[in-house]
Amino acid sequence: MSLWRMAWRYLWGRAFVTILTVIGIVLGAALIVTVLTLQRESKTGFLNEGGQFDLVVGAKGSPLQLVLSSIYHLDSPTGNIPYARFSALAQDARIASAVALGLGDNYHGYRIVGTDTNLFSLPDRRDPKKLLFNLSEGTLFQKDFEAVVGAQVASQTGLKRGDTFVGTHGLTVTPGTSEHHAFPYTVVGILAPSGSSSDNAIYVTLPSVWRIH
Repeated sequence: MSLWRMAWRYLWGRAFVTILTVIGIVLGAALIVTVLTLQRESKTGFLNEGGQFDLVVGAKGSPLQLVLSSIYHLDSPTGNIPYARFSALAQDARIASAVALGLGDNYHGYRIVGTDTNLFSLPDRRDPKKLLFNLSEGTLFQKDFEAVVGAQVASQTGLKRGDTFVGTHGLTVTPGTSEHHAFPYTVVGILAPSGSSSDNAIYVTLPSVWRIH
């Protein structure tokens, strides 16, 4: 009797244990591959999105916190800088484009980001022929208290063009926080899915954020 035949008869005689062992090996290998793939894709996603911006300027504090809050909308902002400082940076000949951001409110946990239309004219560095932000429907905001919502926001909240909503004070949903009922927003546009943090944000004019606060 050959060695392979002996091995086969041994395994067949313990079929249940053999099957469990094979399943365990397959699941273990699949788990390792999944973790490594998620790690690689997460790192690639963070680098691709962060690579769109050369410089992030904010109040004194943690640089990591500043980047996470400004680009990825994942942390609390370090604070504001004087608008005159931003204007000086925007007029600096060494800066191709500058975009102001203002935070403070959320809608169902999605951050309301005050900014200007310069944000929506930024080119995608992975393909300069394309824009970093693209509309799937509607238009950009033209006046205060008009809003452009990310694809994920629209999908999860059901917001669509023409709908109105009010923001809640703070960057996260917490019991007892006040809603700004006197300042409703109107949805005028919805961004196309991008797989970036813009999918989970609501963009409004910067003066809208100032007036509320």
